[in-house]
Amino acid sequence: MGKNENSNKPGRVQFYVNNKSYVFKTLSLKINRTFRGFLNVYVLPLPFRMEKSTYKYAKNYCEENVWQLCVHPDIESQENVVLIISNTSRNCPFWFHNPVENENPVCWDYHVVLLARKQEKWWIYDFDSTLEFPCSLDSYLSQTFGKERLSPETAPLFKGLPAKDFASNFFSDRAHMKDAIGNWIFSPPSWPEIEHGHDKRLEIAEIMDFSDSSQYEIIQLDELKGRYL
Repeated sequence: MGKNENSNKPGRVQFYVNNKSYVFKTLSLKINRTFRGFLNVYVLPLPFRMEKSTYKYAKNYCEENVWQLCVHPDIESQENVVLIISNTSRNCPFWFHNPVENENPVCWDYHVVLLARKQEKWWIYDFDSTLEFPCSLDSYLSQTFGKERLSPETAPLFKGLPAKDFASNFFSDRAHMKDAIGNWIFSPPSWPEIEHGHDKRLEIAEIMDFSDSSQYEIIQLDELKGRYL
């Protein structure tokens, strides 16, 4: 486990339980390889190196993947924001994204990720990114959108929704994933369609709307950095 074999100074010792990373933050104690003599020790779970396979995922259904994450007990208690990313041209490049394995970007018409605050930092949960899961917000933004200077038509724009509202109001009958005769463009997730009985619905049309008619505030990359970094 720990490598501070004979330390009596405050420190941190990291270990793993069920694929989750934890840290012992120690206060003036002596540590050895068998962890004898513990005094004033508490454990803080670290929000990184989480296994994506732990959570529900369906390829090409980012909004439903994030909805499933919002209601997961590992995540739902955090201070979370759902970020919808697109632009008016519905052609937004993302670097370090599946399925492209080289240095070229993947261009999405829209994409949905979760922004969560933990240990006084903001972290991005993006199932389709090849970066860490979760990834610190500053690292995610600089690597995903910072590879080259983007034109105003392709630069990312962002809408932020409280995760609790997204979990309560998101509605999708998956009609946008069918062609004109009703065939699936992409195979649907294994779980049921996400529907609600109440009138207040957040539908795909609003998620994809980055025009002036959107009911949500739309901000640019620098504005997002100013709010969360």
